Amino acid sequence: MAITLLVVTVVIPWPADWPGWSVLALCLVVAGVLGAGLGCEAFALYILSVCTGAVAEWQMSGQAIEDHRASCDCTSHPGAT
Repeated sequence: MAITLLVVTVVIPWPADWPGWSVLALCLVVAGVLGAGLGCEAFALYILSVCTGAVAEWQMSGQAIEDHRASCDCTSHPGAT
């Protein structure tokens, strides 16, 4: 995937008067941003598509409140610090 993104950024017609190092740096930045976005989406789709095993448990791990509870119970006790 990273090589494909680098090839795509190299194929873009950059201005000829730009220095080579700045074009390379810009290609790396564009490939990094696109790779991060596409990589996150691919990982999210992978997690959503798995039905069993440890990865399937990750699907609901982001929820802090259990399904049967509607709110968090926050109580203060006189001796609590």
